[in-house]
Amino acid sequence: MTCLIIGSGKRVEDTLIPALKIVREQIYLFSRNNEKREYLCSRYNVEGLNDLFDLPKDVTKIFLAIPNTEFLDYVKLLSKMNLDKADLFIETPIIGQLKNFQ
Repeated sequence: MTCLIIGSGKRVEDTLIPALKIVREQIYLFSRNNEKREYLCSRYNVEGLNDLFDLPKDVTKIFLAIPNTEFLDYVKLLSKMNLDKADLFIETPIIGQLKNFQ
């Protein structure tokens, strides 16, 4: 299986990538923080993406591990990328009034 992780924080580094490596997932990592992305890709031997549109079409899982203030923008972007067969996992709880997410 192929998965995409969006984000490069501590939970990605300490939990998400190691867990996916145990179950032998093919991992792609996207982060706006180029330095952190390169570090994590080197440390865990995963493939980094400079642009989400370079993502292979066989992705089956997408993990959003980003601040909840960025969640909606990424969901809108991903919904336009023909990833109909991918499951979406949200690592960060979304807190706030529903009207803020419409």
